[in-house]
Amino acid sequence: MQSSLGYTLPSTLAFDYPTVAKLTDYLTKKLLQNSSFDLKESNADIDPTVNQMQQLTEAEAEALLLDELENLLK
Repeated sequence: MQSSLGYTLPSTLAFDYPTVAKLTDYLTKKLLQNSSFDLKESNADIDPTVNQMQQLTEAEAEALLLDELENLLK
């Protein structure tokens, strides 16, 4: 995840942003700060992913996030 974002995530990420909503807000802001892509052009790619994410329960989203973070530590 860190390499795909193009920057290092803080080691305190889960403590600083303990909910999926807070983490999403943080990552979105970081991505927009560090991006050189045209947001309008990329919305077509983002919309299906956002729709899928919105269908997840808090527990499902947390499990996916924890899996991703665990994979980073391997």
